[in-house]
Amino acid sequence: MRHSHRLLSLCLFFIASLAFAQDSSNVSCLSRFWHTASVSVVVQGNYAYLADRYAGLRIVDITDPATPSQIGYLYLPGCAEDIAVSGNYAYIADGFAGLKIINIENPAAPVQVGSLLIPRLAKGLDVAGHYAYIAASDSGLQIVDITNPESPVLTGFYDTPDNAMDVTVVGNLAYVADMTSLRILNVANPAVPTQVGVYNSSCHRVVVSGNYAYTVDGSVGLRILDINNPSRPISTGTFSTRFRSDCVTISGNYVYLSTDSSIVRIVNVANPAVPTQVGMYNTPNLVSGIAISDNYAYVADYYYGLQILNITNPSTPTHAGEFCVPGYAHRSAMSGDYAYLADGLGGLRIFNITNPSIISQMGSCYLPNTALDVALSGNYAYVAAADSGLRVIDISDPTEPSEIGSLNSGGYSFKVAVSGNYAYVVDDEMGLRIIDITIPNVPQQVSLFASSSFRGVSISGNYAYIADYFDGLKIINISNPASPSLVVTYGLQSTAYDVAVVGNYAYVASYGRGLIICNIANPASPAIIGNSTNSSYAISVAVSGNYAYITNYSGLQVFNISRPATPVLVGYYKTQDYTYGVALSGRNAFVSSGQEFGIYDCSQALGVVDRTSESIPTKFSLKPNYPNPFNATTELRYTIAKSGKVDLRVFDVTGKEIATLVNFNQDPGDYTFHFEGKSLAAGTYFVRLNAGTYSQTQKIMLLK
Repeated sequence: MRHSHRLLSLCLFFIASLAFAQDSSNVSCLSRFWHTASVSVVVQGNYAYLADRYAGLRIVDITDPATPSQIGYLYLPGCAEDIAVSGNYAYIADGFAGLKIINIENPAAPVQVGSLLIPRLAKGLDVAGHYAYIAASDSGLQIVDITNPESPVLTGFYDTPDNAMDVTVVGNLAYVADMTSLRILNVANPAVPTQVGVYNSSCHRVVVSGNYAYTVDGSVGLRILDINNPSRPISTGTFSTRFRSDCVTISGNYVYLSTDSSIVRIVNVANPAVPTQVGMYNTPNLVSGIAISDNYAYVADYYYGLQILNITNPSTPTHAGEFCVPGYAHRSAMSGDYAYLADGLGGLRIFNITNPSIISQMGSCYLPNTALDVALSGNYAYVAAADSGLRVIDISDPTEPSEIGSLNSGGYSFKVAVSGNYAYVVDDEMGLRIIDITIPNVPQQVSLFASSSFRGVSISGNYAYIADYFDGLKIINISNPASPSLVVTYGLQSTAYDVAVVGNYAYVASYGRGLIICNIANPASPAIIGNSTNSSYAISVAVSGNYAYITNYSGLQVFNISRPATPVLVGYYKTQDYTYGVALSGRNAFVSSGQEFGIYDCSQALGVVDRTSESIPTKFSLKPNYPNPFNATTELRYTIAKSGKVDLRVFDVTGKEIATLVNFNQDPGDYTFHFEGKSLAAGTYFVRLNAGTYSQTQKIMLLK
């Protein structure tokens, strides 16, 4: 069972990619902390400009290559793929957000001045003269007039037959890497580019120097083409690599090529017919881009930022310096003016949140393994650190946190809660570990409640409430921590991933059923009393006052739970990555979502009136959905006049059932269900509500 949550993460990543477009209601983002996800790099003068897939633009001072430091940053809403710099401007191919133009005259304060949406995804680009040339995936080459950077204009395009991934412009010729071929286009008239030559072979990246084009060829690695006659490019030489390369650049007689994901190979191409490897360097992770300046190679490493190599002697490249913001935001905890983030390989990070609009790191403590969860008690942070067990961090000085104790009893520590003198650690392989932390620097395990499917834990009084992936909600008596005993296993008819307990209620984040609310006034006899099905794929839950906060595959959702039987969605925010955890402080929610750690203002959501708290309805009804027709998402609204079984389903025109949205008891009140049709074909569908003797059907129209 050790890898079950990791498999879920992979599934969530796929699902999240389907819901990438950002959207929100009654929740706004105040600030973000981003990890590095470097995909491309350009060097100009004393600065390296990094295209960061999630963060946007990072500007790094490389005056001293041994100690590079970020001096400027600009968040971009798309998915940065490539970057070019010309004069005082940086040009970024920003995925679905198109072309972004940024004034970098002051590197410490970059400012976006222009943008242009283009067909499909902007994957690669080059800038020459007054034009930006964009490789736009299956929309081919797009040519943009950037004479006025504040008002770029689409001037011309060439629809290549496959998928344009990269482009290099030399003189009047544009060389387009089109997946299955290299296309050579005459762009002397940018409004009407014309093809002059083609070489049919796999081509993902391309650079040009002199009379040769150097391409990343999926079948061989590096292919060198003689382009002396652009109308008839000829293969001159190849350099075979073990796996597909991802990027290529050239300086003098040397080509720098990424292979095997993390390896930079240095190839002598003085004789293009016989390219020969002279050196190599193994980077920490995934090489996505390489730039050369003087005696240094600047490597964009996807997870490890900017790696700087000294290439004075190409046969023996050496590490010179690095800029990196490693980590992966999993879960966090709040105390006073500080947020404590379990940041994967980044260990424990501490942020000052006095001003939530400016998130600033105060200190960090690296750990032997991945930090997955954190709980606080007094001057100590207790971190669940995967294979490294429980780590105890002294946080009395937030600027200098230090590890003072640990307990590694095997297994895989996944979640942690602290109550009194005990830490309760959910172990992905072993179950619930109960650890005496009376002496923080010498934690001692006092008992183990065995299981291989526990996912979350919440402590209330003499009971531990466990989210069991397969069995639902488990309640364990911990009045004697040395001898925990099972009180009850309560099935939820779905997977359980997290749980929060407040008063007489347990709030369960269910991957299949969303937010499930159980009455636990009698721990021996829990009962489901409420469920919100528009929170599917729920991963974590936190509760404060009359509100429950759920994170799922698409971001953060806020529910009014003043009537636990009828939770009402009052706000949401769709993040760019799937979310792992949420913690609360006042009206702000702190969301850990992989590549980012964000602070979200939920004030508006908390001010939304819970309509179910108004007078009890006297009639059943299924109201027209809104909007209708709809694209992707619509609201299904209905009224229940009498407690009982409610059934809400969607059918296609043939009568085939498409989805069961509600199939359980509900109390009287007004309900809203957010129905998503992203995976459905455009057309007519029918929504049917059955409640007691009442039955009603509405027609809805899905547009694509």
